[in-house]
Amino acid sequence: MAMSFTKARLDKISPGAPIDTIGGGAVDHIAFRCEDYDGVIERIEAHGLSYHAVSFPNFPVQQIFVNDPSGVTCELNFLKQGHQPGQMGSLDLADQNA
Repeated sequence: MAMSFTKARLDKISPGAPIDTIGGGAVDHIAFRCEDYDGVIERIEAHGLSYHAVSFPNFPVQQIFVNDPSGVTCELNFLKQGHQPGQMGSLDLADQNA
């Protein structure tokens, strides 16, 4: 269910986003809290990996979705600059303009 939610969310933001949503085993999706958004993008691109970046205007988190070598989708979450841990924004996933 989590992967179908993620796929639906990605399709809404960027239809046909180039990310494989079929996991390689019992786990197909895992999320991490990360730092250094720009540095991670540079490392992903240096390795020639496909990824999908997501940022919601009213939510304090930026995300990068990338697959590991076994096909597990990794959701990398970065707190946007100017936001403090525990501070939440607003996001309505049912809103077509989100």
